Amino acid sequence: MSEYEFDKNQEQVIKNVATRCIVQAVLLAIGGIMGVLTELILLANKQFMIAIALMAQAALQIVMGILFFRPADNFRRIAGTQGRDISELMIGLNDLSVGFKIIVFLVLGSVVLDLVIILLTL
Repeated sequence: MSEYEFDKNQEQVIKNVATRCIVQAVLLAIGGIMGVLTELILLANKQFMIAIALMAQAALQIVMGILFFRPADNFRRIAGTQGRDISELMIGLNDLSVGFKIIVFLVLGSVVLDLVIILLTL
């Protein structure tokens, strides 16, 4: 039994998802890099507590950006392959799901770290 093939309109929707994943990944990575630069300035000015909080945020953004690249690649391959649409879709959805799970734990960890830093500075 052959796999389902998406029609052109469905493939366009999936291409749009891939594009949005890439845009999200790039914006998150840029935000993370900007955060690292800000941290370096804060460390140079001996503002350690703020730098530590921003370090966690920057790392979080960079990791989240990386997590969006993989499913984007799978979604893009759907339009370029024949006979593998459902397989590629399921791989992409699984990668996206794993990425979201990791993001939830990273955000929760970041919130906890921010709360600890706030309490330490009071």
